[in-house]
Amino acid sequence: MKIAAAAALAVFTIATAAHADSAGDFLMKAAKGDNAEIMMGKLAQQKGQSARVKKFGQTLVTDHTKAKDEVATLATSMSVSLPSDVMPDAQQAYDKLAQTNGAEFDRMFVSHMVEDHQKDIAAFTKEAKAKDGKASSLAAKQLPTLKKHLALAQSLQAKEGKSSMSMPQRMQ
Repeated sequence: MKIAAAAALAVFTIATAAHADSAGDFLMKAAKGDNAEIMMGKLAQQKGQSARVKKFGQTLVTDHTKAKDEVATLATSMSVSLPSDVMPDAQQAYDKLAQTNGAEFDRMFVSHMVEDHQKDIAAFTKEAKAKDGKASSLAAKQLPTLKKHLALAQSLQAKEGKSSMSMPQRMQ
């Protein structure tokens, strides 16, 4: 009987640790994503040609700062240390965008935001559907904002494509 109880406790402990690792990984990726969106939003405010792109940049900074604070609060409660950097691909995209100006910047920025938010929505949807605790609840809570950002980026892509930007190109 004691062996069965010990085995059950071990399985529970391993499952709990695996969940914590999974939730911790999600929070770390979410924090890096928020860092990247804040960084990109600031760049859009500085380099954007279109007032719409600059305004979208401000929206990204405001919303992702709030999201980052929510992630940090949950991470602290779970004893997860969050990174202050961004994913390597986000840094590469930033570096490439920082070298462009005017309508080319607007086109590339908006195209990147569409692709990036599509990936973010997929990751947050997966976490939300896991329904495995506070990280899933946070993902579900933040999904509407990510979907709003995607809709804004897609709208910009359509509007800017008709005015100052040519057809969007994928960032390489």
